[in-house]
Amino acid sequence: MSTRKLAVLLIPLVLASAVATLVAQSDQILAYYWNRAHATLKGRDPIETGARFSYVARSFQKKLGKKGEIVSVDSATVAYYYSFGHLDSTTVLRGDPKRLHAVELLFPNIFDSSYVVHGFPNDTGGPSIAIGFDTDSAKHKDPVGLALIDRLTYLPRWAYLYYPNRPGYRRFTRSYRLIAEQGLIFPDSVWEVATKDEFFFSSTYRLETGISQIQIYR
Repeated sequence: MSTRKLAVLLIPLVLASAVATLVAQSDQILAYYWNRAHATLKGRDPIETGARFSYVARSFQKKLGKKGEIVSVDSATVAYYYSFGHLDSTTVLRGDPKRLHAVELLFPNIFDSSYVVHGFPNDTGGPSIAIGFDTDSAKHKDPVGLALIDRLTYLPRWAYLYYPNRPGYRRFTRSYRLIAEQGLIFPDSVWEVATKDEFFFSSTYRLETGISQIQIYR
């Protein structure tokens, strides 16, 4: 066999080996950041660490029409007080929270769940790395979506969650923006968009919540 023919045959093998190596390295990098984010959140989660803290949450719920137009708006401002990792009490400061869907302010530790993670080929190496997470089960109850993790501090910065099997809902998404406050991690904004199945029809709403006045009691 000539040297030229041998080279032609070897090139695809070399390329395949290089691609496999790059994929393996990429998987290792994603697993590294995923595990570090898991450890960071677990060690700085105010609920996991049994912290005493409070904050004020201001929520706006917008009922949407068939064309996405805003039909009505309800709002409420509530102060939340936690002791030793449990909700101790709430104080309504403005509006009527009973007119809103239940506001879920605690960030679920998605890093505790078993997911198939993947990166993005257009990653530019910015301050945060984007990691997608999915499941191989169509009946999985946990959310799937996208997490943005700080490359230096391993702090989860954003999480975009989609719940494919949320009972009673045709569509349900929730997004969190996270911040660090005195060594603990809190959401400072939560967005929820959902289409809920009613008896004879469905209703769509957008629930937007901003969190402020975080106080930690040492």
